[in-house]
Amino acid sequence: MYRLMIVDDEHLSRYALRTLLQKKFSNIEIVAEAENGRQALELNAKLKPDIIIMDIKMPVLNGIEASEMIIHEYPNTNILILTAYDNFDYVKRALDIGALGYILKPIKEAEVVEKINKVINHIVEKENKNDFMDLVEYKLKIVKPFIEDELITSFAAGNFEKEKVQSYINFLQEDIKGGYFLLVSAGQDDLNGINDYLRNRIVKEKTMSILKRHLPLMKKCMFGKMQSNSIVVFIPVDIKHPADEIIKEAIMIGDEIRRKIKLIGNIESYVGIGSIYSDIGCFRKSFCEAKTALRKALVNRQTVHFAQLGSSDTEVNPWHYPKDLENKALEQLKAGNTDNARKYSEELLGYIFERNEKPERIKEYIFEYITILKRAISELTMCQYPCKYSELEKLTSHKEIEVWTKCNVLELIEQAEKNCSNKDDVINRVINCINNEFNKNITLDLVAAEVGLSPQYLSK
Repeated sequence: MYRLMIVDDEHLSRYALRTLLQKKFSNIEIVAEAENGRQALELNAKLKPDIIIMDIKMPVLNGIEASEMIIHEYPNTNILILTAYDNFDYVKRALDIGALGYILKPIKEAEVVEKINKVINHIVEKENKNDFMDLVEYKLKIVKPFIEDELITSFAAGNFEKEKVQSYINFLQEDIKGGYFLLVSAGQDDLNGINDYLRNRIVKEKTMSILKRHLPLMKKCMFGKMQSNSIVVFIPVDIKHPADEIIKEAIMIGDEIRRKIKLIGNIESYVGIGSIYSDIGCFRKSFCEAKTALRKALVNRQTVHFAQLGSSDTEVNPWHYPKDLENKALEQLKAGNTDNARKYSEELLGYIFERNEKPERIKEYIFEYITILKRAISELTMCQYPCKYSELEKLTSHKEIEVWTKCNVLELIEQAEKNCSNKDDVINRVINCINNEFNKNITLDLVAAEVGLSPQYLSK
């Protein structure tokens, strides 16, 4: 039901409009009548009608002045001006201030019905648009953290398609010309059982909550997935600023973060910061540097920037991670050669376990490889595969972590093999899709989506 107010100093004119509207519109309720603009202002503030029919020439306060004041205070009010033939200058002014249209005196039934229907359609369109925009805003709020997380994980992993990463940046409406990674750790390095694990989990979640509330107030930043004991933050910067200034600011931010976490959460935290890079493809270097700096920070119990480290500190950079084996495993997986993918994955895992002693360090590398592997398999099969990282975090011994890792990595590759193995069935579904869609613009992406595979795998 739409609420309407009639404003006219002539009783007969108000009566004629009221009678016509009641006769022609079952969805309109006349909530008020006013004799002048001043009364209209008072009644509008009290009743807030959806539609106002406003005469121009009235005593006390004329229709133009009253309309202007109402639209200024209530921009969503829908006003139709009531005017005689000789008042078109007033009509133009009324339209300029936001009135939706006009009705000529003496009124004609057909014109009134037409104009009122147009106003109702306008209200409906506006409501639909508002509902749609509210829905879009709601969905964006849900989706945005996932896109941001995926983007930062891609930066940290360094294994991504530039076009896809650029699409994430465009979606987030960011202008990332350069940046650096900042890692925050507030967890324990060695865990001795489930109680320590739970305490560590609570500390990390509390630290993350403090960071997300306060860090964006200091500097524009983006959060990625938590990796083992490290909270991952990417900070975009304007590379036109001198590097020394950015480094000083980064250290100051790290110190302030640690102060806030201690003050609010009574938690000791440590910050490692990587160098600034302007090439998206080099952001992984900053991530690795931040990890190296964080190791030093954990020893020194402070904020450490990679630029502050000496050669003896950076011997582990870019650490022992076998990037060449990772690339080979992913290449073989994308080519459909799962046996070779399995072989290279086993070599990579063996390399990690042989050359690293600390369980927490091993977990960091494993988390990173499984994240990259899951993304590659999801792109191939169009399916999402869960991985219980919480189980990994609970493990404390070298052997337990090794068994868990090999089982999960091999299971992921087997899942990819199962989903991509039934080629005859896929071909039949492709043919059916093409037959059904022959009169449309058939693309590889369209057919791939229809049969539930990635375009790369279907093409192969």
